[in-house]
Amino acid sequence: MQLKDQESTLQYIHISIPEILLGHIKSKNSWQNYDQEWSYRLDPPHASHPFQRDLYIIKSKNIEQEDIKLLLDNIINKNNKETQNIEGAKKNY
Repeated sequence: MQLKDQESTLQYIHISIPEILLGHIKSKNSWQNYDQEWSYRLDPPHASHPFQRDLYIIKSKNIEQEDIKLLLDNIINKNNKETQNIEGAKKNY
């Protein structure tokens, strides 16, 4: 059995960025639309890592009207199914 070419589409990114690189950027600590397809949130510094900030980017057409938890749960569920398909194909091979 051959694995089908499965291209996973990127839907969620979490990056920690040194605060010195973001010093001149003013941003709200809430989800904001970036363009028609992506939204982002830049969190304030946290005590556990005071000199870096967390940047979250998510694929979303209208972030203000979508339920973020549901959106993330769907992404995680989809990724788990893809992993199970790959593992199942490996066992059958």
